Order: sequence, then structure tokens, then C-alpha cells
Amino acid sequence: MKKFEITKNKIIFAVLCAILLIGIISGVLVGVFSSSSNTILDGVVYTKTIGAKEYSVTGFKAGSDELVIKNDIDGIPVTSANVKKNNYKNVDAVTSIVVGNNMESLPQFGKFENLTKVVVGSSISILQEGVFENCMNLVEVVLPEKLTIIGWNAFKNCSKLSIINIPSTVVSIGNSAFENCINLKDEIIATLPNKLLAIGGNAFYNNSKITNVVIPESVISIGAGAFENCINLETITVPSTLPVIEKNLFKGCTSLTSIVLPESVKRIGEGAFANCKSLTSINIPKAIVRINKETFTNCESLTSLIIPEKVEYIGDYAISGCRTLTNIVLPEGLVEIGYGAFARDERLISINIPDSVDSIGGKAFEKCSQLSTIIIPINVSRMGEHVFNKCEALTIYIEVVKPTSYESLLGWDFDWNNESCTTYWKGEWSFIDNIPTPNIATNNFENKF
Repeated sequence: MKKFEITKNKIIFAVLCAILLIGIISGVLVGVFSSSSNTILDGVVYTKTIGAKEYSVTGFKAGSDELVIKNDIDGIPVTSANVKKNNYKNVDAVTSIVVGNNMESLPQFGKFENLTKVVVGSSISILQEGVFENCMNLVEVVLPEKLTIIGWNAFKNCSKLSIINIPSTVVSIGNSAFENCINLKDEIIATLPNKLLAIGGNAFYNNSKITNVVIPESVISIGAGAFENCINLETITVPSTLPVIEKNLFKGCTSLTSIVLPESVKRIGEGAFANCKSLTSINIPKAIVRINKETFTNCESLTSLIIPEKVEYIGDYAISGCRTLTNIVLPEGLVEIGYGAFARDERLISINIPDSVDSIGGKAFEKCSQLSTIIIPINVSRMGEHVFNKCEALTIYIEVVKPTSYESLLGWDFDWNNESCTTYWKGEWSFIDNIPTPNIATNNFENKF
């Protein structure tokens, strides 16, 4: 019995040893077949998985001012990059990078704080999101002719970037691609590639050196704020088939003097031309039905504006602060005038309110100090607060019989005429030679209603 137990123990021990040995052998084999080898050449870490047919850039251990990502190592091409955040070592001294011609993707270069010049290899077709973002000392970039897409934020905040070519093959410039590139030379953007289809939102936001831009006919989409705060932009040509002028597209372009919008435009977004203080003339395409919020606010040099016949809505502050606008004709079919829509139009002397208007927002004509006469049609059922605030020269003619109490006009704010402008109700005035004329010589607005 004792001998049997000893034999049994030996068998168990042998089995355990066999299992352990198999585990060790398996581990070694896994290591052999899955391990990779690293090669460091001139400050660039290259990694090749055993059995793979290409190298990948996986890190930087720089020590000099120039890095060159090689085309190949011993005939094996270097094609991609996968650099983790903690694998950028000693890169502060690097000022120049040349990317090999076999590279099909790029590492993020944002950690190269003193980088001034980059030559991108010929196999790169896409600049991925944020690839050069925050390279604030970057001055010059050479891009390959194979490039088709400049991704989101690609050069965002590259404030010293002044020399770059946009290849003729580029079809898309992403959101904020060149945002805050305040030294980007004018001639770089003046004529964009003829194959370009899309310009993203804020793509050229705050590019202060741009003066003239021709957007090619191929472009079908320009994102919100694409040229916002380009303060020296004087002229821009937009494609004849462009369907939309997006929100804030030219907001703050204080040097823009004129622009011709194609009849293909069906919508103009909020604030599209806000603060274009030098804009003297602009056409509104016939298909437009809404003048949205702040579309032309603070266009201080705008002297005339023709509102198309289809417009039904003029939004809040849409045409406010247009200090040189003297008269404006509103179309029949207009239904609503928004809050502050014409506020601070200081030289506005006349404006018609069509019979179709149902609602006039608060402070719609605030500080229109030279407005002398206005007629409120019978169909106006809603009137906001302080509509004619600080319109000292204004006389108001209303096509409604003077109410006997506040409740008679429930849709009218009690303080719609807080300045107590001279007011005549229906029956107290009439047209003489097409001019509204009081029948009596007293102010009939002592008690509001």
C-alpha cells in the first residue's frame, strides 16, 4: 500500500512538471511569434513586428535640431506612425522634420514646440485631425501633390505659419484647419484648388493677413465661421452654385466692402455678415425667406438694402446698428419683425410696415433717432416693449381705432410706446396726397390706449 502511494505521488509530480514545462514552452513560442524589434536611428524609434513587411514610427528620442523619418530600413519600408504621448523624448531642440516618402500616416507633431519647418512625404494623402495643432513656431510646411484632405484642426493655432502650399489635389479643408494662423500669406489662400469641394467651419478663422479670396466653382459647402474675423479681407468671390451662407461665415470681416451672392443661395445663417463695418452693398438672393438673427448687425457703412419679396421673417437685431442706412422697403408677405431688428439705425428716415405684418418685437426701432413717420397696419396683433424707444422725432399713425382700455389690445405690451411718441389712431388721421396727416392737432397718446 505504501509503495502504491509513493508511485502515485511520483505520477502527480511528473504531471505537474509536464504542465509547467508546456507553459514555459508556450510562453517562449508566443514571445517568439508576437514580439517586435525596435530600431533607433537619428532620434527616431522604428518598430517592426516579427514577420511584418514594414516599419512603424513609434517614438522619438531626439537630441539634434533635425529629424529625418527614413524611407526604409534595410530595404523594409517605413509606412506608418503610432506614437504614444509618453514616447516623445527630448524633442524641444527639434526645429526641422523631413517625413519619408513611404509614410502613409503621420504622428502628432504638437509636442515639437520649437518646430519651424516640415517636409511631408509624397505618400501622404490625408493630414489627420490636429496633426500640427499648437505648433506655434511652425513657419513653413511643404505638402505633397497627392494630398486630398486637410483634416480638422490640422494647423490650428500655428500662429507663425506663413509659407505653405495647398496642393491642387485637395478636395476638403476641415473645420478649424487654419484657425488662428494669423501670419498665413495672402497669396496662399487667394486662389484655392479647383478640385476643392468643402471648406469646414472656422477653417480660416482669424486669419488677419487674408485680403482677397476666390472660392472655386467646385465648392459646394462652406462651414459656419469659415472666414470669421478675417479683418483685412476686402473681396471674396463665392461659387455660383453655393446653396447656403452659413452662420457667422463673414462675421467680423471689417474690411469687406462688397459681395455678390449667387441666386443659388436659399438660406443665410445667423450673424453671417455681422460687424462687417465697411460693407457698403450686398444683394440678398430672391429665394431667401428669412433674414436671420444678427445677419447684418453693425454693418455701419451699408447705405441700402433690398429685401426680397419672399421674406416672411426679420430676426432679432437682424439689421441693427446699420448707421448709414437711410431707407428700407419691406415686402408684402412679411409676417414678423424681431426684437431690436432695426435698432440703432440712426439715419433711417422712412420705413414701411406691410399690411401682412402680424408681430413687431420689442425695441424693434430703438434709437432710430431720425425716423419721422411710421404707419402701424391693422393686422398687427402683437407689439413688444419699448418698440420705438428713443425715437424722439417720430410720429406714429395707427390703422386701429384707439382702444378704450388696455384689455382691448391684449397682444400689445403696455409699454410698447414708452417714449410717448406722438400717436394718432384710426379716425384721427388720413392720407393727403399719400402723406399721413393728422385730422386734429393734439397728441392723442396721453393714456397709452
